[in-house]
Amino acid sequence: MQMEMYWRICLLKMKTRLLIIIATIGIIVSGSTIYIYDQMYDCLNHPIWMKHPRNYGIDDCLQMYYYQTLPDYTQARENYAKEQAHREKMIELFSDTPEVVAFYTKHDDANVSVRDDHVSYFAGKESGFQSRMNLYYTIDNELTHMIFYCFNEKSVQYEVAQEDITHYLENKDCTSNNSTENQSKIVSKWDFRKEPSYVIIPLGSILEGNPYLIPEVITVVLGINNTVTWINQDDTAHGIASDKGGDDSWGSTGVLHPGDSFSVTFYSPGIYEYHGQPHPWETGKVIVLEK
Repeated sequence: MQMEMYWRICLLKMKTRLLIIIATIGIIVSGSTIYIYDQMYDCLNHPIWMKHPRNYGIDDCLQMYYYQTLPDYTQARENYAKEQAHREKMIELFSDTPEVVAFYTKHDDANVSVRDDHVSYFAGKESGFQSRMNLYYTIDNELTHMIFYCFNEKSVQYEVAQEDITHYLENKDCTSNNSTENQSKIVSKWDFRKEPSYVIIPLGSILEGNPYLIPEVITVVLGINNTVTWINQDDTAHGIASDKGGDDSWGSTGVLHPGDSFSVTFYSPGIYEYHGQPHPWETGKVIVLEK
């Protein structure tokens, strides 16, 4: 009887030790698996915000783990988190601005993007006219100015003066405004005859095939709208210079950084041809007519 009890106790101890060993091995394997997966997380789960991610298989990741060449998106992820926080902050900061309220009231399909120096609100269909409103701010997040414009595939565009944006959104629609194709119209105080004319350097203008000046040819009338303003809405610097150089009545705009503008008042009738700097293929023409 005592012998039988002894063997039962021994067997129980062996089972207990075996269970402890199995449990310990399980914990070690699980812990190691979790640790390795944590180390390979960026490799197996590339950030969803990456535009062109490379999808690695587990074999690839294990091999890179072994050779310590795993991709590390820690800094990029932190930067993305900061950008998202900044985005939410700027959207909230301008949410009560009358023009923003009017934009969302007008367009229930409105979207918003945030850049380093402006918040952009846009709505409309790719096949039709689209509304876009940019609110520019300083490094201290103080609003400096607004730009609102309506365009159709960047070929027909007109801008609304800042003081008229709310009135425009409440009373008018983003349509051709009787513009002819490939012509720009400027809506400002609802009187074209008294306002300067604008030439837009659109976003993406340095890319081959994209419009680089809207419009490329602009006609003004002395005493009515003979002040022409170039506005750089691209994300890179541009410049405009007269083909005649310093002998012309205006010469050059100098460097126009993104968001900058430059105005020239023409006092004599004629045809004033100009080109881009440092992009000479960006050519345009101002036709000045007598009143």
